[in-house]
Amino acid sequence: MTADDVEFWEVKVMGNILNPDKDNSFIRLVKFKDSEIFVDKTDFIGKISAKISADKRFFAITRPRRFGKTVTADMLSAYYSKGYAGQKIFDNLKISKEKNYEEHLNKYNVIYIDMNSIKDKYISYTSDKSLYIEDIDDIVDFLQYLVILDLKENKNYAEQINKAPLVGKKSLSSALDVICRYTGEPFILIMDEWDLIYREYKNETVLQEKFIEFLRGLFKSKDGQDCFALAYLTGILPIKKYNLNSTIKYD
Repeated sequence: MTADDVEFWEVKVMGNILNPDKDNSFIRLVKFKDSEIFVDKTDFIGKISAKISADKRFFAITRPRRFGKTVTADMLSAYYSKGYAGQKIFDNLKISKEKNYEEHLNKYNVIYIDMNSIKDKYISYTSDKSLYIEDIDDIVDFLQYLVILDLKENKNYAEQINKAPLVGKKSLSSALDVICRYTGEPFILIMDEWDLIYREYKNETVLQEKFIEFLRGLFKSKDGQDCFALAYLTGILPIKKYNLNSTIKYD
């Protein structure tokens, strides 16, 4: 891939990952709340905010399809992300009546990962051999590469990442650790349909194990944990437990 190809591909795949600021499913509901059916569930934000920076601040919400997982994830993104500052999305909604309403409102650097969007971009990437990037060989590599690419849109983040010897193209946990040590500000991570790899790649056990190791690096290691004030993951699969460890079962 030439330098021009890399630049084109980077522009093409840049998503709204760091600090989303565009309309999402929740914002569209709010805009039409007076003419469409709208159930105000923003009081849920207060319950989640109470867990920010607490020991139990990592959530994996598993529900069937069409039970509002994405809308809730988008609601949290709109509330916490600095990208939505000043848009007054929550005026006159339930959460605005709570006394601590503005404490966390648009105060965080939010990383929003839509796994369906990642999959679509990965399919485009793999369908054109001219787009191949060295060492980006599967969707787990590609996911980390995209998030790091998006983080580097922030010039200060890019400077810190580029100076760090262990980040490279696909070590997201290392990139976040470097940034947090520099800024002293933890991120909020929202991942919609985190379990997509177990549904779409259900026969690829090596890939599944690699993805779990990626999540462990984010949420189980001390350095990873320190990078997040909150994590909220949605999923569809049931989770079972046996012996001392939890696992994922797909039928």
